[in-house]
Amino acid sequence: MEINISGIQYDSCVNGVGFRDVIYISGCWHKCRKDCHNKETHNENYGKKYIIEELISEITSKSSNDISISGGDGLTYQIEQTYNLVKELKLKYNKNIWLYTGYKFEELLNNENILRKDILKYVDVLVDGNFNKEFINDNHIFRGDSSQRLI
Repeated sequence: MEINISGIQYDSCVNGVGFRDVIYISGCWHKCRKDCHNKETHNENYGKKYIIEELISEITSKSSNDISISGGDGLTYQIEQTYNLVKELKLKYNKNIWLYTGYKFEELLNNENILRKDILKYVDVLVDGNFNKEFINDNHIFRGDSSQRLI
C-alpha cells in the first residue's frame, strides 16, 4: 500500500517528549487552513509516495527514535494508509506514537469510519482539535494552541 508523505523530520524535540521522528502525512480537509503552518500539506497528492513497508524501513534504519504523526492530517484522505503505518510501527517496532489530528477525541470515538476509532489502540498520545490562532499562548507545550488537547 502506498502513502503520500510531505516530509520526514528526524530528531524533533517539539512534536512530543524526547527526540522523535515526525512523519508528515499529506492531505487535510479541516477548516483551520487559513491559520495552518503546513498549508502545502493539504493536498493529499503532495510530497513523495512511499510503499508503507519501505517508509518504515527507511525510518527505522536511520533512527531509533519514537514517532510523531503530523501533517496535513493522516485521519482524513489517507486514513487507511495512516492506520496501517501506525499499526505496523507499534506492533513490529513497539514505537511510542503521538498522533496530531484536527478531529476531537470524541469525534474519533463516534466516527462512521471505524479506522478512526481503531487507530487509537496503537497511539500513545493524541493531540486533538483544529488549530486556532486565537488561542495561542505560552502555556501550550507540544500543541499549536491551548484549545488542542493532549490525550
